Amino acid sequence: MMANTTSNYSKILDLTDEEKLLIVNIRLYVYGWIVLPIAIIGLILNGFTIIVLLHPKMRNFSTNVYLTTLSIANMACLLNFIFLYSLRYLVSYEYFIINVYQPVITDIHPYESFINFIYGIWSPIFTTFQLYAIYLTVAVTVDRWIYVTWPLRADSICTMKNTFRTVIFIFVFCFTYNLPRWFEIESFQQVSITNRTYYQARTTKFGNHYIFNQIMRRYGYLIFVYGLPFTILLCINIGIVKQMIEAKRRKKKLLGANDPKKLLIKNGIKCEFDKKKKRQSVFRSNIVSPVKLDPKITFMVIAVVLAFFICQFPYLVLNILATAHANKKWFHITKPFCDLLAAINCCVNFIIYCFFGHNFREIAKIILFNPSMNPYNRALYLKNQMELAQKLKSSYTQSERPSSHYKQEHV
Repeated sequence: MMANTTSNYSKILDLTDEEKLLIVNIRLYVYGWIVLPIAIIGLILNGFTIIVLLHPKMRNFSTNVYLTTLSIANMACLLNFIFLYSLRYLVSYEYFIINVYQPVITDIHPYESFINFIYGIWSPIFTTFQLYAIYLTVAVTVDRWIYVTWPLRADSICTMKNTFRTVIFIFVFCFTYNLPRWFEIESFQQVSITNRTYYQARTTKFGNHYIFNQIMRRYGYLIFVYGLPFTILLCINIGIVKQMIEAKRRKKKLLGANDPKKLLIKNGIKCEFDKKKKRQSVFRSNIVSPVKLDPKITFMVIAVVLAFFICQFPYLVLNILATAHANKKWFHITKPFCDLLAAINCCVNFIIYCFFGHNFREIAKIILFNPSMNPYNRALYLKNQMELAQKLKSSYTQSERPSSHYKQEHV
């Protein structure tokens, strides 16, 4: 998490001037020159992901609803990286350098004053969406676990109504958990030596209270932000992998080479294959959509969770160690790199969707390269559909003409 105050930078760190200068330069290069382009690209990719997942062929699928909401949460986190990290060190770099060597603040950069003014509001919003993205990752993993474990009952469990309820419940939970943070920081006005009014940010009495620090910054943070979701993700993904391995073994056993009749399990449908009649007789009526049971979608979700673990685990270790060593040099040096991994995690999902999701790739191609088939371009799409309907109608009438002529000859 960010420091509560930004202007008293030289006071909160019990470090030498050289160490402070090193930290400022690391933050400039990491936040300003690396995180900023990654965050901008991530905003574009997540925005395009939302457009693809809201396509009429994609949006009626519970997994895609979770992924759409996850992209929205990732965009909110990327905006935080841009305004409170990247632009802050690019615009206010000279102020931070002066603050290193100058014990008394004579003036403050206007952008830094603006950050101090909005920080008490912006910080709880960011932490809410950060926690929201974490638990949405848990939700989409549970969704795929249901489809893998109970493929014939999944459609009755993972309905769109239940999905929207889950999304809203997760947001309410995240907002309620971060509600005390709205009273943690306050901004106040000061007048500089140059007779200019600027804003500072400070922790309130409520934010400095022992109980608040123990619950929100230590035990509650480690349990609800990392411990609980990490444990759920680990257990569920192990269960998904076991179910997929077991399903593959059962399928091989049912498809034994010595069996005169082979049982096929395809897309949640149990079939019997007769070699003589060369046909499949379905003896289960509850059919699940092949797209929903596509193993590539399950692999895609596993890849999303794996990327989440790789990018967020260093943050977990850092926050555990920071509870006892918050002002150590290594903490302030390694934190920008953990934030860099978090920014990458907000952007990498688009690549995973393109690699594993066949439908995602096809819809993306239509939106980018075939505007006539894109329903978002309403006028062109309707015109194209009308042309297709006319072609089908003309071909149908042409096929009917010979038969009517034949009937007239035999009357």
